[in-house]
Amino acid sequence: MKQLLPDWITKETQTFFSWLTGKIQAYPGLRKTEIEKCTLIYGNFSFEQQGKMQEPNLYGVFRKTDDTLYEVNALLYHIAGISTVFSFPGKDDIQRKLECKVSAKGRIIIKNFWDELVISCGYTVKDLIPVIDREQILTAAEKYQKRGKRSLDIVYVPYFTFTSQKHLFSDAEFLQYLNYEDSYVDKTAWEWIKKDLPQISQKRIYYGCVREEMRRMESNMCKTGRIQGTQKIA
Repeated sequence: MKQLLPDWITKETQTFFSWLTGKIQAYPGLRKTEIEKCTLIYGNFSFEQQGKMQEPNLYGVFRKTDDTLYEVNALLYHIAGISTVFSFPGKDDIQRKLECKVSAKGRIIIKNFWDELVISCGYTVKDLIPVIDREQILTAAEKYQKRGKRSLDIVYVPYFTFTSQKHLFSDAEFLQYLNYEDSYVDKTAWEWIKKDLPQISQKRIYYGCVREEMRRMESNMCKTGRIQGTQKIA
């Protein structure tokens, strides 16, 4: 069965694609470096200016496993003959996608390995349990109820972002993700959950208490309604 190629591989870009895949050895104005499953595409390769060697300019990244281009700049469009109707994911797009994937994987880890994590990570009971009182929970439950929320709506869903971790998504990590997507997501999710376990535990308990208080309030409202409904009409 013939493999389907991406739409950007057209008659105009066939020579460029052949160069990327090693069928031809050179392409005017460009050079490349292979890093595992990725090909880094450079233009204006290192040259000497005022006695200093300049860094090459990265024009784009090609992932061989799915024939996808990333971080494509305007010059590569022109040199490779790529139509501007095509757009390619950049590092920022990959970061947002990665954050969603790590968040989803982290929630699976919490669901399946919570007890093991609590035991193995070495945090104390004080680290894992929030300092809250009934008045605080009651106030929060009443606030949500006034906003039209029900107990089923009160669910804590942890979400990973690089900003919350005070960590930049580096170029090296970008390439690591492109080369080993699944293992990178898995590793990042485990590191996140272990690091933020106290915060996640405290929020789970807090919102769980609010949810239970709202259930109690809803149950009392139902009971009151049933009692009023059974009163005799004179």
